[in-house]
Amino acid sequence: MELKWDERMNTGVFCFDAEHRAILNMLNFLRELLLNKRREEATNFIVEILIPYLQSHLRHEEEVFEKFGYPEGETHTKSHQSLEKLFMGFIEPLREGEDKVIKHFQAVAIGWLYGHIEKTDKRYGVYFREKNLLEKVNEIEPIKSEFTEA
Repeated sequence: MELKWDERMNTGVFCFDAEHRAILNMLNFLRELLLNKRREEATNFIVEILIPYLQSHLRHEEEVFEKFGYPEGETHTKSHQSLEKLFMGFIEPLREGEDKVIKHFQAVAIGWLYGHIEKTDKRYGVYFREKNLLEKVNEIEPIKSEFTEA
């Protein structure tokens, strides 16, 4: 089933919402590769494009947290470190061609995208709004990819 953006996922922070949408688009592209039995391309996509973009997104959030003094930044960064370690642990098994691994990666990435935004990321949007920083934060450009919506 194709993943759909739900407006409840919006954090109110333009650049991060755009990056989250790009990740969702990447996960849909991965789904299409798998449906078309293009497993090797799917593996390469995960390792060469999706995971590096996820890492860039996490660093971007962390930079903004630091720049604008987000008080939950340290805790949020620790959750990023755990997630990144989890994702990096998929790389070798993916390259070895283990069939279950690609589906497991997909499930973990989807669960993270929806769960992390809803439970954790929305809090920084609230913080920036409450501190009247949202306008300034929303001047920041999202990290671009071919999956970023225009």
